[in-house]
Amino acid sequence: MRVLGDGLIACVPFTAVVWASFLWKPRLWLHSLPADIQAMAPPKTAAERTTTLWMGAVVLACFFGIPILMTWRLNAESCPARSTPSCRNSRFLSASLR
Repeated sequence: MRVLGDGLIACVPFTAVVWASFLWKPRLWLHSLPADIQAMAPPKTAAERTTTLWMGAVVLACFFGIPILMTWRLNAESCPARSTPSCRNSRFLSASLR
């Protein structure tokens, strides 16, 4: 049951950000469409390019940030005192997440 909950925690924010941005300004995702459709659309404005960069940063933060935070949480819950060998070997992961 925990896997299902964690999967939802990982998927829902990412999906919400992508769909919200697509519904808000679909031209932000113009670069993801086939070349013939891109050719039919006028070029992006400077404001659209800036917004695309910001939304890309938010999408990447969701895509990488949520799994990193969930891994950190799992590591903290399963190895509170770092007493077992497998927990001691996970110091690299913990150090890289700080």
